[in-house]
Amino acid sequence: MVETVDESVSVDKQGRLVVPSHLRENLGIKEGGRLTIYQDGKKLVLEPINEQIEDEVKNWAQVTRETSIPMNTEDSPSSGKWMSDEYARKKLGLL
Repeated sequence: MVETVDESVSVDKQGRLVVPSHLRENLGIKEGGRLTIYQDGKKLVLEPINEQIEDEVKNWAQVTRETSIPMNTEDSPSSGKWMSDEYARKKLGLL
């Protein structure tokens, strides 16, 4: 169940606001923590960023960029694992 708490905070000249400590504690927001912010109609929505997930996504993206798999090559080691090249050519009408 989502607990709703009415809070009133002020925005300073530079657009900063302070998230009350009990809300930060409930959401696990620590000093230096990061939030995403977006507009939903006339509301601003703040959501904590899970730093561990963000790091895992960055690592996955790096590994993906470094991985080079040849596309559509006849010499691929995986070629013909479930279907022989000859059978595929016959089915395509190439033989």
